[in-house]
Amino acid sequence: MSKKRKKYVVNNIQPKSLSFVPMLGQKYKVYDQGKDSKINSDVMKSSDYEKFSILEQNRVVNDKHVNELVVSIQNSGQLTPIIINEKFEIIDGQHRFDACRILKIPVMYLISYKTSINEVILMNNTQKSWKLPDYLRCFSDNKWHNHETYQKVDKFMREHDLKLTTCIVLLSEGTGGGGSTGTSLTGQGLISFRKGTYKIGNLARAQAIAKILSEIKAFAPDLVGSDRFCRSYCKLSSEPKWNHDSAVYQIKKYRRKYDGASSKEEALQGLLAVYNYNQLKSKKISIRKDGY
Repeated sequence: MSKKRKKYVVNNIQPKSLSFVPMLGQKYKVYDQGKDSKINSDVMKSSDYEKFSILEQNRVVNDKHVNELVVSIQNSGQLTPIIINEKFEIIDGQHRFDACRILKIPVMYLISYKTSINEVILMNNTQKSWKLPDYLRCFSDNKWHNHETYQKVDKFMREHDLKLTTCIVLLSEGTGGGGSTGTSLTGQGLISFRKGTYKIGNLARAQAIAKILSEIKAFAPDLVGSDRFCRSYCKLSSEPKWNHDSAVYQIKKYRRKYDGASSKEEALQGLLAVYNYNQLKSKKISIRKDGY
């Protein structure tokens, strides 16, 4: 499924009026209104912006990045073409496309036949381009085989007003993919989330912990906004002696003992120190130093 591009307005940018545009080392007239023409080999250029569209599941356009590309293209021209399929759906380069349209210059393009969202995902997995919300949006599309799982993640995130990374940790518990009984977020949970094969573990427990985090967020939003803190809470909450009411009380009263954690190990030990402070010996929790 595809959709037509909406028009973008650049904020705080004054595009220059260009007579020529460099493409692959050559200069071409901007106002050449002839038919699409070859630049080099299979690279084409076109000013007919309306015939291009994007894959519905592809990333949301980042206006800031478009603005940066406008400046870059004004200074150095287009260095690489966008990639489209035979339907003129933009596979890679939608930000460059919008920058060219703002500048009112031809856009360079290459046609990659029979390319779909699967190739986009593969490409972005290797190019370090997509962020987690991009994958969530892509895999929530009804055409994706595992879309119901990603839609549940999205619903969970909105209901509890938590960061996506926190939701991935909570919901993957029990799958060995990043929850309190699994590896860290950089493990299999994150990898499977990016591949579209993510699985939800113990939903009821995730909801219970999310409610507690929302309670903590009411008086310490900076803590719940920290991935390190949320991962630590998720990890420690699986300990048999852990009590949520006691944890909330301790965090509210002694949170300064946690402040300053600069690594996941320090965050875990910091939260543990807060929980154990002034507790009866029988209620204190002890874990190995690294905790992971």
